[in-house]
Amino acid sequence: MKNITISNTAFLLLFFSTTLLKAQSIAPSVLEKQWNAFWVTVPNESYFDYGVYLFRKKIEFNTKPTSYIVHVSADNRYKLFVNEKLISLGPARGDIAHWNFETVDLAPYLQTGSNIIAAQVWNEGEGRPEAQITFRTAFIVKGNTDEEKEINTNSSWKCLKDNSHSPIKFNTQTYYVAGAGELIDFKKQIKNWSKIDFDDKTWQSVKNIFNGIPKTVLGGYGTTNGWMLVPSAIPQMDLKEQRFGKVLKTNGINVPTSFPSQKTSLTIPANTNATILLDQTYLTNAYPTLNFDGGTEGAISLMYAEALYTKFPEKGNRNEIEGKNFLGRKDSLLSDGSKGQVFTPLTFRTFRYVQLTITTKDEPLVINDFYSTAT
Repeated sequence: MKNITISNTAFLLLFFSTTLLKAQSIAPSVLEKQWNAFWVTVPNESYFDYGVYLFRKKIEFNTKPTSYIVHVSADNRYKLFVNEKLISLGPARGDIAHWNFETVDLAPYLQTGSNIIAAQVWNEGEGRPEAQITFRTAFIVKGNTDEEKEINTNSSWKCLKDNSHSPIKFNTQTYYVAGAGELIDFKKQIKNWSKIDFDDKTWQSVKNIFNGIPKTVLGGYGTTNGWMLVPSAIPQMDLKEQRFGKVLKTNGINVPTSFPSQKTSLTIPANTNATILLDQTYLTNAYPTLNFDGGTEGAISLMYAEALYTKFPEKGNRNEIEGKNFLGRKDSLLSDGSKGQVFTPLTFRTFRYVQLTITTKDEPLVINDFYSTAT
């Protein structure tokens, strides 16, 4: 019992110290007053259906700030970038009466002169994970004090729907809660949208919905306006790059022994159907990243599984693959033939095994690298 007591005490100390440190970064007015920042959305788009949306705002600084604390949230989820660097993923899941916002200091990523704050926001619609509560598609950022108020979401932000994304429903006869896969058509993708010099003149100004309201302002009571904002009590999730362990099987192609445990270029010739079965060697939650060139009109699918199946729903020994079938969540990519195409899913995937299937047309496709970021 002593070991359990120490363990629990250590956990509680970590939890409360993390919560206290975050609370110290939040100005009292953030929790005590209605925000002078709006929940915003893309005009003339569905409030509830599947959609991926992009938001941008340029900010100028005469000198690099030493501190620039902001609070950010979205429905369903967001990725926040500063000068092309991923800064924050969120929000931590809650319910409408306890909708989390994340607190982030952007100062280390800002620079003298022009800066671009960009966000990718998505609503997974009917295919969203079972744990994902939603009110409607929206995004909000608020500066901690008047020193950071220029970043507040309002009509000064630009926005656009990203039509390159579509959901892929996972067909199963059993209870399934993890959400849909992604189909990405790179011909429709908006290139370099998070860069400072990207031309966003044709983008729309955001539509203001209503001001952010912290839960404490409402005295603990409900609201017909939606989200009751509370500071997230947990830190941002860890992100750590990892390489795949080994190739177990290939079909239609010879793979270098260094792929993908090391960064190795792999060319899939024109008019080829190739399959590669990879083993991470352990179960992981991670964002796979695939960097590839060329392959006009070609297609890539990525499937993820904890184990292969003898027959559904029987897995048997998870280390065995012979005579088994691959069944799992899938992402599909349609190549536009350009260089530097990069895929990372909106949400992490859970897997030990990953199966790559590549189909090329009249042009070869080159995989420059394939790895994942554990979370």
